[in-house]
Amino acid sequence: MQWLKWSMVGMLASLGCDEKGDGDGGDDECELGDTMNCGLGGEHADAEDECIEHEGVAMWGCSVAEFCACDTPLVLSFDGAEPRMGESASAAFDIDVAGGCLTTDWPEASTPWLALDRDGDGAIADGRELFGSGTRLASGARAAHGFAALAELDDNTDGLIDVRDAGFGKLVLWADDDLDKRGRAGELESLAGARVLSLELGWHSDRRCDDRGNCGIERAAFTWIDAGGSLRTGEIVDLHLACQ
Repeated sequence: MQWLKWSMVGMLASLGCDEKGDGDGGDDECELGDTMNCGLGGEHADAEDECIEHEGVAMWGCSVAEFCACDTPLVLSFDGAEPRMGESASAAFDIDVAGGCLTTDWPEASTPWLALDRDGDGAIADGRELFGSGTRLASGARAAHGFAALAELDDNTDGLIDVRDAGFGKLVLWADDDLDKRGRAGELESLAGARVLSLELGWHSDRRCDDRGNCGIERAAFTWIDAGGSLRTGEIVDLHLACQ
């Protein structure tokens, strides 16, 4: 059934990440070896998903990040609104760091990427410097979602990323003003510069998708101070970007 997992990637890309259509299955948990119809209809009416073991848990293959059609970096929404997307441009950005999907829609500057310039070159070059499924964890595995990647910076394991964590001062927001998918110095701002105080790691799932298959799913809060000095709460959203 290994062929199925990868053939499903192509089919799911047109539906959005984790979208299984109207089939019988919907829950992630299952019994190893089980299969289910994906409910895709049309020429893919007979397509099936398989229950696999992932990190010691039995779940449907298409709900695991490695087999998912979409890539999942974190963005920050200061006003709590859903990320506003610009349609895919000709510029390429390797979000999954595997060359699997180079063209996706892109968040407007009002909902910037959370990023870390890991190689210190002053730019954000690919998905390794965002927080999502392109991030390699210390274990060598790929992150299942952006919050799993961000959690590795939580030095004191208090469930927050803030000034008490060494990596906090290295985090930047990438507001891609011209949507050219090139994270240059003029588009990068430190969290301190954006008056962000803390990022919460305790996420919940709330799936909201646009008509192009892009979905905000995992979500958590962050605190920041507005221009008037008031303490505000925004939302961190893990964006599952459909390949366009």
